[in-house]
Amino acid sequence: MADLTDKLAEYQRVTMSRLDSVEESVHRGTQRVADLPTIRESSTGRQSLRPKTMPLPYPSATNLDDNRNEPTKADDEIYMEALSEMKKQVENIRRDVMVELHTTKYDLLKEMTLLKGSVLRLVDALDNRPTSPVAVSETSTEPSTDDDDYSTSDEANRDSVVVAPYLPKTSSQRASTKKSLRHSPSSSLRESTRLSTRTSVARHLPRLDTKPKLRMLSSTRKWAVEAFHKWKNNPQAQVLAVVGAYGTGKSTFLQHLVDTHPNDILASHFCRFDRTVDTTRIVISLARQIAATVSAYQEQLKRLNLPYLVQEPDAVILATKLLIEPLHAIEEMVPQHVIVLDGIDHDDSLPSTRLLDLLSAVALEFPPWLPPHGKIMFDMENKDFAADCGLLVDAMMRKHKDMINRRDDQVMALLKAKSGGSCIYLEFVDHAFALSAEDVDVIDAGMVLQLPNSVDAIYATIFEDKYGKGRKRIWQKAQPVLEMIVAATKLSYQKPSQPYVTEAVVEEMLKYTKADLTLVRRSFSDIVSVREGVYRVENKALVDWLTSQKDDAPLLINVERGMHILVHGGADMASVDKAKKRSVRFNI
Repeated sequence: MADLTDKLAEYQRVTMSRLDSVEESVHRGTQRVADLPTIRESSTGRQSLRPKTMPLPYPSATNLDDNRNEPTKADDEIYMEALSEMKKQVENIRRDVMVELHTTKYDLLKEMTLLKGSVLRLVDALDNRPTSPVAVSETSTEPSTDDDDYSTSDEANRDSVVVAPYLPKTSSQRASTKKSLRHSPSSSLRESTRLSTRTSVARHLPRLDTKPKLRMLSSTRKWAVEAFHKWKNNPQAQVLAVVGAYGTGKSTFLQHLVDTHPNDILASHFCRFDRTVDTTRIVISLARQIAATVSAYQEQLKRLNLPYLVQEPDAVILATKLLIEPLHAIEEMVPQHVIVLDGIDHDDSLPSTRLLDLLSAVALEFPPWLPPHGKIMFDMENKDFAADCGLLVDAMMRKHKDMINRRDDQVMALLKAKSGGSCIYLEFVDHAFALSAEDVDVIDAGMVLQLPNSVDAIYATIFEDKYGKGRKRIWQKAQPVLEMIVAATKLSYQKPSQPYVTEAVVEEMLKYTKADLTLVRRSFSDIVSVREGVYRVENKALVDWLTSQKDDAPLLINVERGMHILVHGGADMASVDKAKKRSVRFNI
């Protein structure tokens, strides 16, 4: 048995080595073609430069006309077109070969894993076969009390133990004598090597629960829901883009679709700016959700070697093998379903792992029952969106009806124009009106005119009030904490297990006292939530404003210094400070 195992391992090593060698050869050949020098005109404009060893894709000029000694500019253009076309063909061939190589790898590993499991089960069965023949009579078909007890405990053990097709059965997982008599040895062996789909999906395809808890005003976004249904029922459509500025309610709308259309939404993922997730984990989570809904897709997963496949680091290859190919392989008719991906612009991870790059590579490869292109605009140029903005302003004015005259059209028009459809802006205004209820009797158009014109202007006012002139000590304590919080949102892709900064971390790294932590917590009201000792920025607008690189914007925080503190603690950061000297707008 040990010798057979060694031979299997050696065969696997040699085969994989050959596949890797072929893959590397294809890559080198493509790279050589891509590195071919391009043709360019000489400074005189008469002599063209081309590789001397490269054969011309057109007849020599001397063959066409004896009076012509040099190729013309038109000949060079034809040459360039032919060379470009050849590069494209080679690249297409390389892509096809690479896909086939990966397919061969997965199929080979799967078959070898199942073969090894079958051999181990067979050897285990031979080692534990009875020494004397079993005589079966009419009286022996009824199990005894001991048999019943053993069978029951065996069934419980089989349900509680995860069965992998590449591991031999333990004694607690072997079938009872009664059940063994009902199956032939060959059928039992086939059953033992069959992948337990439900167990494998639950074990190797974990689901990410990322849906936010938001509430949409019941009378709004009806036009967007109608646009969604129109797009879904269009047999020519496949991607629906919901486009709008941050804070205009896109995530709220998509969450509403997921909650109210469970029969249409196949899977969903909501990205958060402060908790970036590896794109491969998103692909795996989508596969888990699809398998729970489409039984035919779950059957296709039986043909995959999931333990090996989920370790694929390339998100495009993983999506192709785990999503696109199994979905295309489904032969039965499947009703149209939708996959929802929210906040793909929040993904600031490496370019090779960005969700947006993955979608651009594979979105059009999904089967036709996953409906192509449409767009829903969440901006004030959309009349329906602008009308919804009016409904949001009216709902806010009803909350403060004792202070605002709802019949004052100027107040509504000004609030609607200043907000620009931003729910974040209206939340700030709503909070400000509630705080001023005791000091202000009536809110008129004149007071609304004095409100900031944007969310950025609101943050500038808040920071001036909290950390401006005369509050230098507060800012000195709050600034490094803010830098750590924003830096953590950038590092969350690399450290998904600890994406947030806690008061305990601040106390340890910055050597803050309890009084310092209390001072920082109080200054963070309205901008950073502190719950159970965890700092969280509620919206990305604050991060964008704090890290704005516009010429007229102040550098309020140094994200590099925050990263340095998170990685190295409160060590000296003089080199980073010298590299970035920017003015601060308010006097501290």
